[in-house]
Amino acid sequence: MRKDVKQAWVKELQMTTVRQIRGSLGKVSMDNTVAGAGNCCLGVLCTVLERQFPEILEEAGVKIDTSKEGEMYLSCPSTSENTLLFGNIDTKLWHLLDPNESQNMYWQMNDCQGMSFHEIADKIKEYE
Repeated sequence: MRKDVKQAWVKELQMTTVRQIRGSLGKVSMDNTVAGAGNCCLGVLCTVLERQFPEILEEAGVKIDTSKEGEMYLSCPSTSENTLLFGNIDTKLWHLLDPNESQNMYWQMNDCQGMSFHEIADKIKEYE
């Protein structure tokens, strides 16, 4: 994974106050009062990309859509269709981030193994 993206992702996982959820990239609440609002570890990565690395999203042709209350979407502006991705990041986007690793291990840590954001951040730091 690109070193700058990896460092930003680890830092955000360690410092975020966002509630950790499972089974979805994220659940959006416009007023932050809806029960269940939060992100999985890959949803945190999407937020990092949107804020700090928009050129990666642009290259992949992906937009993070949190404009509606409910699920976090990755949308492809060329088709104007939203793609609801439960725990997975668009394949083209992931390939730009890390062509040598599968994202599956990250959602498995989050969703299947129930690891905390801090534990996942520690694992990410281990991978070179």
